Amino acid sequence: MTDKHEHDCDCTDLHDHDCDCDHDHEFEDDNIVILIDEEGNEYPFEILFTIEIDEKTYAVLASLEGEEAVIMELIAESEEEIELREIEDEEEYQRVAEIVNEELAKGEDF
Repeated sequence: MTDKHEHDCDCTDLHDHDCDCDHDHEFEDDNIVILIDEEGNEYPFEILFTIEIDEKTYAVLASLEGEEAVIMELIAESEEEIELREIEDEEEYQRVAEIVNEELAKGEDF
């Protein structure tokens, strides 16, 4: 799943929600993103926190429609636009998940 904060009306998720565009603002918030799978299905997730590991930034996201949580690499393309990428390397994912779990167990406040 990937996410880019773009809409057909050329607005961004950081705009005034009283705009005249025709898309749904139901889940829009600074921490809410819509992830799109390979089949084009959309899923709303909340970015719970970000963490920097080995000069990369990762986002921990929780589904707004279920109990699923995922970790994705966060790439800031600009101040208004981010891209979330799946961590395809299993070793990298396991290492990041372990660090995130350790920090959560310590009670770190993100």
